[in-house]
Amino acid sequence: MVSCCTITSFLCLLAGNLVGTGAVLAYLLTITPTGAIWMSAVLVFAYTVAGGLYSVAYTDVLQAAVGWLGCMTLAFYSIKNEKITAPPPSIGFPSYKYPDDTTCEMYDGVPCENDVTACCYNTDKWCPSDNKCFYDNGAYPFGDQSHFTDQMTNAYSLTPFPNAVVFNWANIFVLAFGNLAALDFQARCMASKTAKIATIGCAIAGCLTFIVGIPFAYLGSITRVYYGPDSARASFETDSCHIGLGLPTCAMWLPDQDGFLKYLTNEVPSFLGTWCLIGIVASSMSSMYFPFLGILFFIR
Repeated sequence: MVSCCTITSFLCLLAGNLVGTGAVLAYLLTITPTGAIWMSAVLVFAYTVAGGLYSVAYTDVLQAAVGWLGCMTLAFYSIKNEKITAPPPSIGFPSYKYPDDTTCEMYDGVPCENDVTACCYNTDKWCPSDNKCFYDNGAYPFGDQSHFTDQMTNAYSLTPFPNAVVFNWANIFVLAFGNLAALDFQARCMASKTAKIATIGCAIAGCLTFIVGIPFAYLGSITRVYYGPDSARASFETDSCHIGLGLPTCAMWLPDQDGFLKYLTNEVPSFLGTWCLIGIVASSMSSMYFPFLGILFFIR
């Protein structure tokens, strides 16, 4: 039973890291995701065969120091230097219908041409001419916030709504179940001389996880500022979601799967972006060696 749980856990862990590393390689090398995943698998397999457990034991300290420091440096740099705040309710565009009276009053809305009971974008005030026109793409009909306290339970707290909450829980499940075998836990316990030292090491590692993970998680929000639904780079599928959401008009945002990688390579100093990418890839490679190592032990 324990073996089956461990194997299943390792498969989830291996799959997640292969896809993540493959995404980075596919973007940087402009190759297909499938080819990048196979490349990652070959590299990690060769890395494991060449050194086994020692290949990680002797390199993890350097990988951790370089990777963690790079990710944290980028995170704090981005948080400190990012001045764009969360967007308010959308001002809309000509003929845009406001979702409620509050938004209508905020932008001095006027009765719509085809429905006088509804409130629409005030073209005379906000877009009197092509050279003087204030508008947006209507991505936030009810406005946005810098953070949501109910994003794990409210399906409409994050875009692309209402799917983001499902994606969040799926990620947590994969990461939690993938770490059920806890390769980092095993490595600390095997390296400790006593149970007390192992316990202290695990407690310190848990604190470091929060210190590194929480600032780095903010990069997701900052990436959305540059490549999210209200950015200049956003793309949409028109008239695709307003009926289901009960909104007067709406277009489904098409998320950019490479948004975070584009942020690292285009929006921050190149050495910081490169430093963070090295940390991500190094971390993934050191995480993937354990499943491969298990397979080698099984074959032998």
